[in-house]
Amino acid sequence: MITNENELLKILNECLSNNQYQKGLDIFNEYEYLIEKKYYEIIKIKLLFLLFLNKIIEAASLINEELKVPYIPRDFEDFLLKKQKEIDLIINEKNDKQFTIDDLFEIDSFDETKLIQVIPSLNDFNLSKIVDKIQNVFNNPNISNLIKSLLIASLSDNGLNASFTVVKENTTIRFNPSTITDIRETDNYFYIRNEIKKLQGIEINCMELITRLVITYLLDIYPLIISEDYCDEIIVAAIYLCNEMMATTIKNDNFDDFIENRSQKIEKICKKINILLETI
Repeated sequence: MITNENELLKILNECLSNNQYQKGLDIFNEYEYLIEKKYYEIIKIKLLFLLFLNKIIEAASLINEELKVPYIPRDFEDFLLKKQKEIDLIINEKNDKQFTIDDLFEIDSFDETKLIQVIPSLNDFNLSKIVDKIQNVFNNPNISNLIKSLLIASLSDNGLNASFTVVKENTTIRFNPSTITDIRETDNYFYIRNEIKKLQGIEINCMELITRLVITYLLDIYPLIISEDYCDEIIVAAIYLCNEMMATTIKNDNFDDFIENRSQKIEKICKKINILLETI
């Protein structure tokens, strides 16, 4: 029975040294709630476990989520970027050839694994001839909202000037990648980030976890624009989940009111975030 963060870090390092990667990952998942001040050290070890176990998609998702957090230590960011480059090399090595525009004419037949591989390279192509194929990806119910959001972000980086539709939260959204706002520059993101900053007296790892949970949810519904009330519900849901995961008692001014009067909405958001965490 592991009882504190220092003991957890010691055991995880031992698993890493002894090449017991799956055991270490299982221990991390079981005792993640103990993490307090050594968050970045432990997340580094988790990422190494994933890489050694060849869980490339999970490792890439973890890196992406950590890099989305507004403020992270420089050495931690450098570590993530280094591992991101290593993952890119692994993905490239797994492909018999680099993607070509001819390959992209089949993009609407790609599964999620192949889409994750191709999305980072879309900026290298003129995509105007495969607009219909890309729209088919957005129409595909077997492709998750998170993957569709990553695709939207990549098309935005590409500057593709075309009209698309995507369904999020039972709402059909029409957008043009060349003019769409980056998720980190939306009013929803700024509002939520400022509200999270108002939380007082909490450990940095709790702040990071709440931010990560919120960003995961926002990314899932992107590019949907939501009300401030909805934003407040997402924040409270993230606080609720953080309290469960980290055994804390964080609250904000709206916490008790929301839990009492909007319990069904909060529960729905919590369930969705949990599902998202299981799939990334």
